[in-house]
Amino acid sequence: MYSTMAKSILILCFISVANCALSPSGDECQEIFARGDACLRHAVLVGRANITVLPKNVGDVDNMVCSTVDADITCISEMRKCLRAFPRTIFNIAIKSVRKTIKKMLCENSATKQGLVNALECLKSEVEQAIAFGLLDKLAAIMDEINDNATTTEIFPSLCCSVKLTRQHVSTTVQELCPQLAVLLDEVIQGLFGEVLDMGCGRWHKPNVCDEKIPERMEQFRYRLYNTNDSSPYSPLIPVLGILKRLDSELTSQ
Repeated sequence: MYSTMAKSILILCFISVANCALSPSGDECQEIFARGDACLRHAVLVGRANITVLPKNVGDVDNMVCSTVDADITCISEMRKCLRAFPRTIFNIAIKSVRKTIKKMLCENSATKQGLVNALECLKSEVEQAIAFGLLDKLAAIMDEINDNATTTEIFPSLCCSVKLTRQHVSTTVQELCPQLAVLLDEVIQGLFGEVLDMGCGRWHKPNVCDEKIPERMEQFRYRLYNTNDSSPYSPLIPVLGILKRLDSELTSQ
């Protein structure tokens, strides 16, 4: 079942009944989610199969990412108006992680910007770029799998274990192509998901526990990572929000 931290978050959210406003119209929210997701993809420069221009120097990083990071984060933050209290609380934590990862870690650190440029230089071919930048597409497909097929009790372990598995994939597959980029991609994944998942993933960090507890899900996750070329029309954020909304709905109906 859910961790003590996760239960605490739920209790705090449901106490704040005044904050549980109904979402705007479905069509309006679809547009808000689409805009917010596009802004997230633009901000993190990954998970987009159609990237044709990568930063070649620090000036490119400033122009392509940092010059619009505040606008991108504001755009992403608009998505909160379509969320009820529980998913909105988790979303707010995620937004802080995005801001910390992109603005603080990258845009306000010249050494990190140069490190990104240096890392991208080792991706010499389109095939290598597709492998590296396709990771978030694969993770989005995995999150869709969880949202569509995981039972309520499987959701938290599936989220924890899929991100853990993706980070392991980065440390092997991408490491072979480009060690510097593997480090940066791992930091991006940890920055985007780490703070949220750390609240409820303690027991799932232990070696082999994922394969022991949810073997069928792990088999599906590995297939997605190693045997498919999934191209997602959105980042992992969209199915993750779907998962949170599903949890909110199922828990309030009990």
